[in-house]
Amino acid sequence: MAEKFSVDTNELAGLGAGTEDLAAYVGKVEAFVNAEAGPKDGWNGLMSQIKSPFEGMRTATANRYNQRQTVMYMTGNELISLANLYRDQEQRRSERIRQVSDTPVTAHDSFQQGDATTAAAHYTADGQPDLTPPAHEEADVVGIVREAASWVADADDAIKWGTGWSPINDTFNKLVGNWAELTRIGNAYAKAGEGIAGAGEDFQTMANRVKSHWDGDAAKGFDGWAPKLAKAFQAEKPLTKVVKDCLDLLVAEIKKLIKKIVELIKKKLEEHVQIKSWSGALKALARRVPFAGNAYEAGEVIKMLYDVYNEAQKLVEEVQKAVDLVKSVVDFFSNPVDFLKDAGEKKLKEKLDEAEKKAGGGDSDEFRQLKKDLPAAFTGAFDVAQTPGGAYSGGKDGRPWADAQ
Repeated sequence: MAEKFSVDTNELAGLGAGTEDLAAYVGKVEAFVNAEAGPKDGWNGLMSQIKSPFEGMRTATANRYNQRQTVMYMTGNELISLANLYRDQEQRRSERIRQVSDTPVTAHDSFQQGDATTAAAHYTADGQPDLTPPAHEEADVVGIVREAASWVADADDAIKWGTGWSPINDTFNKLVGNWAELTRIGNAYAKAGEGIAGAGEDFQTMANRVKSHWDGDAAKGFDGWAPKLAKAFQAEKPLTKVVKDCLDLLVAEIKKLIKKIVELIKKKLEEHVQIKSWSGALKALARRVPFAGNAYEAGEVIKMLYDVYNEAQKLVEEVQKAVDLVKSVVDFFSNPVDFLKDAGEKKLKEKLDEAEKKAGGGDSDEFRQLKKDLPAAFTGAFDVAQTPGGAYSGGKDGRPWADAQ
């Protein structure tokens, strides 16, 4: 049975041009990942364990998005080429008809000025979100300390004023690092995922739009191919959501850790400074803080704070399981397909269970959110596995209705 064939070459070219525009946007997402999705500064202490994995994940993600950009661009290029090929064939057919017919050909069957597919209006859609970088901030250590024991934060301010040294910032930066970086990177991945997913949604919208303007074997091949690419793009959103979730969870566990360390600092300071309120106790504290007391007493306070640092290092172990969970999520996101092949889903869930137990049951919004979002991420990984290996091809040897794939 002969193929039923029809095409509006301007519509097909518009799809191709719009697809190339989407490829340009995907290139911007890739550049965003390279610039914003890796460590910048403050990766000390606990966070030093995951600095290298995050650098590797940024590279793997940028490479994956680069491949997606290439596939998207080459697909757009192929669609434009098909439109030009269809147009040329239509012109040759019209010329043959004119050569053998004594009857004038109607206007629609003649070449018209402006028919060139390069002049076709680009297909557009509005699913591409803004890529403004997330803010780079410093972790608010003193704010958490002030919540737990305001007078300890006041004492830190006084010591910093008199000596230039902040025992709180010094202790926590060495122990943990600037955990605001974790929040920033989580937000960067979430934004990148929304961008790639938006491009996928737009591509599917445009592919649906062309259906009423293009029929035949090449069109049917495209109808089967396009959803696979669109789904692979859309899968990045639930995958990046899990990256953000696990980093939010780690930040929450770090804040809990800091409150425990504050209690330790508070206890040690109270052994030296017998007050529970800064207000009205300057005389008592003046005998103890470095800028007001004698050299011996100043040394005692500093020694005490270093003792706190050593004891606090033991408390850091309580967050280690959350760090291990983050490492597992990094492995998952960096290469979702290979991760799942190696029983990764089971291993990641085990890491989550271990982190929950270490956190005392994991009864927190962050644990609940991660568990809620994981199934969609695993489904997304299977969609990534179905990503077409290359750009759409409309046929071979100048026959756009043959061997389309």
